Amino acid sequence: AAELGALHNLAGWVEFSRLQFAPAFRHFSYAGVDVLRIISFWSADLPKWWKTPSVYSEENSSQFSSTRLDRALVPPVQEVSRFIRHRTAQTKAGDGGQQGEAKHQVLLELANSSMATFLSKERTSLLLGRPERVDWDALREVANAAASAGAVARAAETKEELLSLLLTLVDTLLFLLMVEGDDERWKGLLLGSQQPLTCSVEDCREFLLSIDRPDALAVMLSRFGFREQALEMWAKIVKGELRIAPRATTVSDGVQEMLALLHAPELLGDSGHDDSVQMKDKQREEELLARYAPLVLRADPTSARQLFFSSPGTTSRYRISPTLVVKLLQGVEDPCLSQRLQESFIEEVVMKAPDEQPQTCCQEREEDREEAERQFALWQQEARELQTQLAKTYIDRLLASSPSATEAPGGQMQPSDVDVREKLLRLLETKENYDVHALLLKVEGSWLLKEAAVLYGRLGRHLDALHTIAVQLRDESTAEAYCLMMNDALQAFVDRLSPEEYSSLVASDASFEIPPTSNGNNLFLQP
Repeated sequence: AAELGALHNLAGWVEFSRLQFAPAFRHFSYAGVDVLRIISFWSADLPKWWKTPSVYSEENSSQFSSTRLDRALVPPVQEVSRFIRHRTAQTKAGDGGQQGEAKHQVLLELANSSMATFLSKERTSLLLGRPERVDWDALREVANAAASAGAVARAAETKEELLSLLLTLVDTLLFLLMVEGDDERWKGLLLGSQQPLTCSVEDCREFLLSIDRPDALAVMLSRFGFREQALEMWAKIVKGELRIAPRATTVSDGVQEMLALLHAPELLGDSGHDDSVQMKDKQREEELLARYAPLVLRADPTSARQLFFSSPGTTSRYRISPTLVVKLLQGVEDPCLSQRLQESFIEEVVMKAPDEQPQTCCQEREEDREEAERQFALWQQEARELQTQLAKTYIDRLLASSPSATEAPGGQMQPSDVDVREKLLRLLETKENYDVHALLLKVEGSWLLKEAAVLYGRLGRHLDALHTIAVQLRDESTAEAYCLMMNDALQAFVDRLSPEEYSSLVASDASFEIPPTSNGNNLFLQP
């Protein structure tokens, strides 16, 4: 078996020297070849701290005689691109110019592809703890170089530590070769839930930028928890500040990637790689939205809607200032789309805002629970302040569509207007924090008589409310129902009066000026 392995090893290097990379790596797969020696040919792709072991250099290549290989058949290590250029110059010096460069590029791509396939298998062996063959002296030399450059805290000493370093080198080179070759497997390698990559972002950053694949770097940053850096990288890509290689096909949609990073910080908060990932601070999260949401909104306003319309019951939706969101939506270039998005968002906030803090985990720390309650209270206050803005929007739309001063019959209203009016009445009757006086100024004298009656009731002007219902609307049943509701609502007030105070109140119109009670939801018309 050892002799057969040595034969495959020799045959592999012979084919490698002939630039027949596919058969060369097939032999290497059977030979149990020293993977570190092969990796050394791709030194340009390796981390900056990499230093080719002296045992692989030309003047020391005789040390490789321990495998009884003919020194003349095992090439000294040099960067693979230069190696290919040197070998083609030796074998076919006549090729030159564009034809020679094209041939060189084809051979280099073939070498990279074959190496990636080989490294993928080698990675599996290393993960299983079955390295076929390792030159421990060479690996220790690499470990010392890494320690000297500060890439690791200390030089690896045990075999387990040395193999871990070798796996890191294999992962780094495999990932970069797959990206450079536009091999779609690089995403699975990076994003797969099993056996995550052991390489670092910094060891890959410079190379990925040099081959115009900032998208791969952005995905890597996101995968390893550098959320803000990933957002900035995608933003530069979307704005065209960073170029992506024209031949690249395994490119993600930058806008969708930004949406994912902005939309779900809670999914990334436990990665532990970067303090900036811990996006629990409301102010910081809003700063990220203010910085990056306008770019996403300009690129794809409809898809960006998901940033602000999260699922009910989730605590994250109460960490973002509604006022900030409205300001961002106002920046959408299409005025009609901007208006629709603003209205939809305000409806979501105003009409679906819960009255109580959503339930949180029972094991949540007391200080975290108090902070969540504080943030929710701030969010709820801003949501209430938007009630007036939403009601004005509804009123303006209704008056613009049917400006008649008389009550518009239901059958003559457009279906869309009927829906808007139902929303307006529901808001006026069920919410309590809008500016009643401001809204009454807009509806008084118009055909929005039901709305005026509700607002009169909110101000305690019950005589005006009844006059509107009974005289102008000629709706006796609703007027009777209103009186019954007022009777129930004011009973507690009346019970506190003395007989003399009650008689005086009945003899005057003052009863119709009594402000509504705190339980005002039952005082007004139902839609």
